Amino acid sequence: MPYAQIHYPFENKERFEKGFPADFIGEGLDQTRGWFYTLMVLSTALFDQPAFKNCVVNGLVLAENGKKMSKSLKNYPDPTLIVDTHGADALRLYLINSPVVRAEKLLFKEAGVRGVLRDVFLPWHNAYRFFIQSVLPFESRTGKSFQANPNVALQSTNTMDKWILAAANTLIEYVRKEMDAYHLYTVVRGLLQFIESLTNWYIRFNRRRLKGEDGDENDCHTALCTLYEVLMTLCRLMAPFTPFITESMYQNLKLALPPAQREDSIHYTLLPEPNPLAHNPAIERAMTALTAAIELGRSARERRTINLKTPLKSLMVIHSDQQVLDDIKSLEEYVISQLNVREVLYTTDERKYMNQRAEPDFATLGPRLGKAMTAVTTGVNALTEDELQAYAKNGKITIAGNELLAGDIRLVKTYKGDTTIHEASSNEWMVVVLNVEIDESLHEEGVARDLVSRFQKLRKAAGLVPEDDAEMFVELLDDNKVSPNVNYIIAAQQSFIRSLAKKSILPTSQRPRGAVSYITEETLVDGQKVRLDLTRPALFFSADASNELVAVLSALDYHSVVSKLSATGKATYLVNGVSTVVELGKQVLTHAHLPLAQVPPKPAKSAPVEQPKAAEPAKKTKQESKPKQEKQEKAKQDKQDKPKQDASAQPKQEAQPKQEAQAAPKEDGAAKDKKKKKGKE
Repeated sequence: MPYAQIHYPFENKERFEKGFPADFIGEGLDQTRGWFYTLMVLSTALFDQPAFKNCVVNGLVLAENGKKMSKSLKNYPDPTLIVDTHGADALRLYLINSPVVRAEKLLFKEAGVRGVLRDVFLPWHNAYRFFIQSVLPFESRTGKSFQANPNVALQSTNTMDKWILAAANTLIEYVRKEMDAYHLYTVVRGLLQFIESLTNWYIRFNRRRLKGEDGDENDCHTALCTLYEVLMTLCRLMAPFTPFITESMYQNLKLALPPAQREDSIHYTLLPEPNPLAHNPAIERAMTALTAAIELGRSARERRTINLKTPLKSLMVIHSDQQVLDDIKSLEEYVISQLNVREVLYTTDERKYMNQRAEPDFATLGPRLGKAMTAVTTGVNALTEDELQAYAKNGKITIAGNELLAGDIRLVKTYKGDTTIHEASSNEWMVVVLNVEIDESLHEEGVARDLVSRFQKLRKAAGLVPEDDAEMFVELLDDNKVSPNVNYIIAAQQSFIRSLAKKSILPTSQRPRGAVSYITEETLVDGQKVRLDLTRPALFFSADASNELVAVLSALDYHSVVSKLSATGKATYLVNGVSTVVELGKQVLTHAHLPLAQVPPKPAKSAPVEQPKAAEPAKKTKQESKPKQEKQEKAKQDKQDKPKQDASAQPKQEAQPKQEAQAAPKEDGAAKDKKKKKGKE
């Protein structure tokens, strides 16, 4: 390259002059004094100019132990095995995103290739798969095939749609700029950051919209069009780096395009061009602040080991720039939903809530300042609040005649308030304070959310898809007198449970006779042992339904009965040879017709056992008898106050008290004596 291979100057003169000098050349670091140098000498001697415009130099790939790869030592994994196990794309991206493209050494590790597969390809493919799984139900609901429309996406009024399109547009500008400069090592980093934004933020924020759970098909179509544009853009940008997975995705994604716009291969398409209509730096700035606040809030929860399912009272965001707070406030609904807090507070008065001190970065400043480090350390420790604020804003400060830049000084912030009920979390430019005090209502809502989550996991374990209907039942196996117990929480939080799961969680006592279990599980919920039962959908019957009617309808297909009854509200069935009119909502109840159960009285908390004092042994007997009398009186009062169940409002059950009584094991004499002795104690 580029002389002898085309027989210049004896032929191909025009072709040579058109392509000289070359746009770029690439070779290993070990060839710097060989081929690179020879090429430069020849070009200078012949044409008085370099033979290339850009030079891409790769470093050396060494074995994991730092030695040169050797066939005799077998100190490296078989490349064929790596490709067969993890894929060629994972290997390519691992190498492109490594120090080797910066002319540095790379200690090759198979774990690094595996990490690319886990951290990049799986989230990316999951986003693609989620899109396909959302499109199929959309087509089923609307009765028409999904067609991509970039104009629908660009005209969206949804904040998250605007943000992800703006981020994709910024990514296009960034990739084109860096590729023009042959900066491979910076291009891939930007692509990976965008994949994280897509999977960890956009899809998480818009899961319900994309699945059509909000009931607005137009909004669902807009969200799907937006996600499609982003996935297609990402495929076209990543195609030069990961040619195989992008080709696989493109062959399916292109089916949503008009036939005239479909290419045989993604590698026949050009890199996408930036779209000015998608440019929106304000919303990108707001999302940067939002994601920072959410990540800090999650960090605070993790330090206190508080599960995200447990709601908390409030989150305070502290920042000196009012614009940052306004940006977060404009997206406050996402903070509330992602951190599960009731309220978000904002303040610019950082000094009121935080103490701030500075620490020099000795690892960075020591080698640079040498003997002056002592004076600089003294000056850093003496910085005032105003000076620290100025340094944080300007990114530089002069101490003892030495200019320190951003990163040379670490700002350490500590919370001034009550740390027993508050947890602060901060980074270099923002502080959040989480109120971690959990009252009874917050605790109950957290348990309800945990129950719904457990049933969702059971659905997945049973192999159900979102369209599959199922009923949820809970049985409390050991009533350990915990207050409030699971049964009370289910009744008290059933409206909240319905908002999450689209139906109630019922006690096993209300399980219809015709229900067939998909899967059951015994587990601990809020420290109480329960049995979770996920069943096929079944009809509920009111007290107006006869046993014969229950038997007839339970034997029929659930969906056909519900469909027939839903059409007109009633239907006729043959019961014992007699035509019987059955009304939906009267004799037959679906889950939607079940009334909200009455919240039972909250179980009494167990009185703490008072420990006797060693100095007063004579008072022990009197103090022991008093709690027992109070307990008996309270049990009697609870029995009188217990509300009677409205039989007409509850699903009909097959009561068999006599059989249950007969089935109960009899106590032998030893057991009776033991129980009698225990009662005396």
